[in-house]
Amino acid sequence: MPAILFVDDNEEILTLGKLFLEGSGTMTVDTAASATMAIGKLNRGKYDAILSDYNMPVMNGIEFLQYVRNAYGDIPFIMFTCNDTHEVFTEALEGGVDYCIVKSFEPKHQFMTLGFLLRHIIEQKRIRDNQRELQEQEK
Repeated sequence: MPAILFVDDNEEILTLGKLFLEGSGTMTVDTAASATMAIGKLNRGKYDAILSDYNMPVMNGIEFLQYVRNAYGDIPFIMFTCNDTHEVFTEALEGGVDYCIVKSFEPKHQFMTLGFLLRHIIEQKRIRDNQRELQEQEK
């Protein structure tokens, strides 16, 4: 079962997200209330994808994304934010985010969609990794 790291400084959103995403029975969710806490968890465990807020103290979601890309490569990453400005989306996309999703006030529908996207990007990474492995074996 895929392991997701959900990072947000809002404890209510973390609790709701964990409840809805794990409720699907298709993934486990570990939570972190800050990017620095998430980095500690990444250093100690393996995650199949990251779901991260943008607006967080100390290190925002873009800075966290850059850290993850430098330290962990292409782990699937979804930015989940209230900040829907063009600048944030552009910076996230240029930083290598897989998806940038704006938070809504419909948590059930929102997390159903996020669950689908998480499963999709994890499967896409698995396919890419398998193709890369096959190409290396052919050499």
